[in-house]
Amino acid sequence: MSVSGRIKLLVAVRPSAAAQYREHLEPDARLAATVVDSEAAAQTALNDEAGTPDVLAVDRALCDTNALLTELRRAHSRLMVIVLDEDADFATPGPADDISTDPWRDDELVKKILRLVEERSVATLRADALPGVRSFVKALRKATRPISKQQAAVSAVKELGFDHVAYYTILPGEALSLSLAAQACADEAEDALPLREDENGLAGWVARTGQSKMVRPGDTPGHPLLENGQYGAVVAAPVGSTIRFGVMLAFRAAGQAIGGDDIVMLELINAQLASALVRDQRA
Repeated sequence: MSVSGRIKLLVAVRPSAAAQYREHLEPDARLAATVVDSEAAAQTALNDEAGTPDVLAVDRALCDTNALLTELRRAHSRLMVIVLDEDADFATPGPADDISTDPWRDDELVKKILRLVEERSVATLRADALPGVRSFVKALRKATRPISKQQAAVSAVKELGFDHVAYYTILPGEALSLSLAAQACADEAEDALPLREDENGLAGWVARTGQSKMVRPGDTPGHPLLENGQYGAVVAAPVGSTIRFGVMLAFRAAGQAIGGDDIVMLELINAQLASALVRDQRA
């Protein structure tokens, strides 16, 4: 939840319905709702550096929702999506997480939004007890220096099934700059990554926005190891929220997908690393 504990909601509906959705959703204190009336406006809002919404509700009458969702699953794999179809008596959600055919009857739409967010929260808490995270926490306790903690985190992420994992630490200074601090990969790939990143690269984008992002070849921002065909996908996630320490990048070979569960696990490991680095600062 991104705005003072409220669910950040983006609603994309046909122009004739926009006023009704604003009237019903914007006053709800549980939601930070934005209503747009075109697919282009929705795309702009989704890529806003202020942060990706938690939930997108999109009107089936506005655009080809299946094509839109295929694209969104690539760029915003953790985005929860509800399709709106008020013209149907019964419909299935297809690639979306849920569907609402009568959003105002018995507060159907808001209830579905709250349920989706709660289910995601519970799934994240359960993931925190998974063996990969528990093993990493034990390794963190043994690590005495920040670089040892960073290397332990990189190794833990690689054990999730990634082919190449790297941690970039944010350097002090006014201009955003990151330095490669730790990585885990095959020997022949050790020199493949740039030693420095700035705000224009993928790591810089994540450091600046605080958002996790999964990209494939041709996406923006991209990564040179995808464009040269060495890997097929990468997910980048920040380490630290209030205090941003760095960015973790995890690559997979072509033909191997990066799913929502992978991103949850990466973010959980990053959260543990950030917590350990904060403790080091206090000490």
